[in-house]
Amino acid sequence: MININSEIKNIIEKYPNLWTKKIIEKGSFLHERGKPIKNIYFCENGIVRIFYYNEKTKEEITKGFLSKNDIIIPITSYVQKIPSILDFQIIKNCSMQVITIKDWEEIEKYEKIIPYILLDVATSVIYKLLNYQTENVLFDTKKRYTNLLKNYPYLSDVKSEYIASYLGVAPQSLSRSKNKNPLL
Repeated sequence: MININSEIKNIIEKYPNLWTKKIIEKGSFLHERGKPIKNIYFCENGIVRIFYYNEKTKEEITKGFLSKNDIIIPITSYVQKIPSILDFQIIKNCSMQVITIKDWEEIEKYEKIIPYILLDVATSVIYKLLNYQTENVLFDTKKRYTNLLKNYPYLSDVKSEYIASYLGVAPQSLSRSKNKNPLL
């Protein structure tokens, strides 16, 4: 079995002149809805929120989070060569390795592992989506919240409003669920 994180690190070491290490501050956007993607990011630490803006309700809807050792790329946009339909925003300062799409595609010509890395990203997106949909049907807010923190402990540092949006509940509902169990 391939360890994607170590493969990415190997590629960064093999092509150091194509990667740039950046500290990206909270509030910054990596990818913005409607804009072409320019870079691929490898997160060394920090937290990124994925969301879209609902024009009808005038609300930001959180669709996911990414953190340490995640490759950050709107995979559908990359594969289809279309602008991103989602926003990717830093919510906790991040240390990132950054490569341009052009340089990534150049590496792809020589590194046979790249399609497997992209497949891993796509598989991860599908797995998280299926898990999210299943939990929304089977469990109440409290159980989904508990499972979320169990699977992604770094989310304990994230604003409750982002977690509530991800869980599909009002922030007050999440707060009530947390207050029922002081350990949450």
